Amino acid sequence: MLLMTLGLLASMLMVPASASNNNGSNGSLYWEGQGDDSEDCEKYEEGVIHWIFQAGAGHSVTEATLYVPGEDPEEMELRGQNNFSAFTGFGDAEVVDGAITFPDPDDQPYVEYEGTTGNNPRLIISGWCDD
Repeated sequence: MLLMTLGLLASMLMVPASASNNNGSNGSLYWEGQGDDSEDCEKYEEGVIHWIFQAGAGHSVTEATLYVPGEDPEEMELRGQNNFSAFTGFGDAEVVDGAITFPDPDDQPYVEYEGTTGNNPRLIISGWCDD
């Protein structure tokens, strides 16, 4: 009986972590505010945010879809070996003190992906221009 109880406790401790912000297969990854905080209207059209999903070295991600609050989902395109790219509008984003923010903490941008991420996957803003 003691061995069964210890086995049950051990199995409870080995529950896998959520795919969110961890290396994982077929999961999601939330934006954590990383990226370019400087507006660049010479490089980007007004009202555009350029997003990069860095899947990480050694990834096997085959598809990625970006979800930005206030915008339609956007399929991301693989650029190079490890980065997926998409352009969206601002949706519910606000520019505060020169940085992009999303006011609702429960409704933040994220990417859903198919496959397995590699080392240190991230969703970042590469550049933007406010309208």
